[in-house]
Amino acid sequence: MSEIKDTREIPTASDSTAQVAETHSNENDNAVVNASVSKPLVCWFSSTGFHVLLLLVMAFITWQEVVQANTNVISQKQEEVFEDEIEIPPMPEIIEPEDITLDVTPIEFLTSASEAAPSDVPNEPSTENFDQPLPDFCKLDVGPAIAMESPSHSLLLGTGSQSKDGFGDRRGTDGRDEWMRRIDRWHLIKPTAAALYWLAAHQLPNGSWNFDLHECSPERTGHSSGCACANKGTYSEYVNAATGMALLPFLAFDETHIERKATGSTKGSLYHDCVKAGVSFLQREQQITRNGGHWMQGGHGGMYGHGIASIALCEAFAMTNDKTKDKILHASAQQALNFIAYAQDPIGGGWRYKAKEKGDTSVVGWMIMTLKSGHLAYLKIPHGVDKKASDYLTSVQVDGGAQYGYNGSQPNRKTTSAIGLISRMFLGDFQEDDPALQRGMDYIGKQGFSNDAYFNYYGTQVMYQAGLDDPRWKKWDKQMQTKLLAEQAKDKDSCEFGSWYLGKGGHGNDKGGRLMHTAMNCLCLEVYYRHLSVFENRATKGGGFHIPEVE
Repeated sequence: MSEIKDTREIPTASDSTAQVAETHSNENDNAVVNASVSKPLVCWFSSTGFHVLLLLVMAFITWQEVVQANTNVISQKQEEVFEDEIEIPPMPEIIEPEDITLDVTPIEFLTSASEAAPSDVPNEPSTENFDQPLPDFCKLDVGPAIAMESPSHSLLLGTGSQSKDGFGDRRGTDGRDEWMRRIDRWHLIKPTAAALYWLAAHQLPNGSWNFDLHECSPERTGHSSGCACANKGTYSEYVNAATGMALLPFLAFDETHIERKATGSTKGSLYHDCVKAGVSFLQREQQITRNGGHWMQGGHGGMYGHGIASIALCEAFAMTNDKTKDKILHASAQQALNFIAYAQDPIGGGWRYKAKEKGDTSVVGWMIMTLKSGHLAYLKIPHGVDKKASDYLTSVQVDGGAQYGYNGSQPNRKTTSAIGLISRMFLGDFQEDDPALQRGMDYIGKQGFSNDAYFNYYGTQVMYQAGLDDPRWKKWDKQMQTKLLAEQAKDKDSCEFGSWYLGKGGHGNDKGGRLMHTAMNCLCLEVYYRHLSVFENRATKGGGFHIPEVE
């Protein structure tokens, strides 16, 4: 076997030394090369990093400025919204009469009355206890006097109930008394006067009234306890509503805030001081905002109180003639209407306890009556309010408009049905022979005059529109007189003399107490002259509330 030789050379020590030296030499060369290459790279990366960092810092600063600017804008808008909600600006400029747009078409007066019919009330209760002189009441402490200024616009001379354009025969005691004799209802004047006596005696020293009678003054009631009446009521917080409601029977009886001197057959006013004190109280309590003037009070009484107080001021303004209408009262009434327009639900067209809430028919009724009173006083009604209100009533009607629910189409709701029917008539939605109206009157008539003062108030207005000769009205009228004459307090030595309390049940009857019952029942007895029939006079029928401008 041949020997295999290993031909590999074994390095010597000198060779290893040389190799190591070469390796170090190569490494040094590479280090030099690497150093020459990496040095500019490091500078480049450092420069790039620095500029990128600088850009990020600048961007962050700019972003902060943008955020701060946007925050300032948002804060400013929030402050503006907040101010819109709560800021109460100074009292707006008084609305001058020249700014009112009037319909100067001659009024079509009611020229004849129905033939006098014999009384259909059997065994009529005696009213002899009402035949007594009414005492002179002390002057009320109503605070600073409110200036009375006359408007200069001559077109106002023929407006309001002075020309019988919707306020019936209430203007002038001679006209009212003659009318009541012609329709054989003269016997209702004394019970009405007794109710006014009771209301005046239970007015508070500051000119207001309260559903809660515990605050009554002993000097006025003649009782050491202030009020010895039963059923005093508990709605103590709704002073504005109580004051407006108590004023309405006086205004319907031609007792205004202006003293009427006795001339000829026209009697002098008995209660102008009481009415002036009440009107002055409401003017002082009205809260003026950029959305109008309101009498909102807490809880569920907000828009109720505003509506009732507004009706009183609108009627007080309409009831006075050119020499006694004052600019302050004019402005208060107009601002009240402006707030009603603002507070209307922009979607459904109704009203409820707070501004712009989804409506309910009970509150809607007061708002529509206020708008109608303002219309009759030739105040401005914002365009479209009546149309939206009519849309609301359509949304809650039952049986094609013969009945109306509370906040939906609930059937067999007698009170809201009565409210809906009279509201439709005031809005001009019904013709006299409208089948839905006739069915509605049939429905209300079947319910009958009851212990529910709230229902009675609206039901009486609805049934009166049927006409004095209509059997349905005659039946209702008979029930109303029989009940009210029998149940009115007649003991002239009692604190309750002249008042009513028909009992619990119904809308607010218990909490509203004797004041609510007395005011509403008195208004029922005044229905014959408080308003003309909607279907007998142009000024009260049809067309909503739009008054065309004078050319």
